[in-house]
Amino acid sequence: MVYQKDFPTLLQAAALLPPNALVAIAGDGPRRRRLEAAAPPNVRFLGNLPHADARDLFRAADVFALSSVYEGTGLVMVEAAAARKPIVATDVAGAADVVVNGVTGFVVPVRDPVALAARLVELIEDPGRAAAMGRRGREHVHARFGPARTEEGLLAMWEKTVR
Repeated sequence: MVYQKDFPTLLQAAALLPPNALVAIAGDGPRRRRLEAAAPPNVRFLGNLPHADARDLFRAADVFALSSVYEGTGLVMVEAAAARKPIVATDVAGAADVVVNGVTGFVVPVRDPVALAARLVELIEDPGRAAAMGRRGREHVHARFGPARTEEGLLAMWEKTVR
């Protein structure tokens, strides 16, 4: 839980969600105590989770949110998409690698809790659309980051290095 992840924006967005919308935050870090103190009642801090538990958390989720102020291609977004979850992410460099806006999820402005909450509510209130976006997200990341694509990229890199 570091500055770049901008959890304060996520907490502000969580406060704007319907009261029965639970926001689960996995992980730990130097800002956790302050964030917990500022969190609305619908937020749960789960701490660090073993990878198997994180997979279960993805399965249980309806949508995945990322509120970063800067980010590369975040593995957590790839994992969420692979788990068939629609993603609402801030407009950071890595979001475009995983989120096709309006197709696999939504991209919202950085530090805009109202926009983040609005898109989350949109997906929470339309589970059919959320599921369709999640399926398309899985297809997208499999095509972009799957084993065949990774192997192809490694071979190209090695060939270029050898020359």
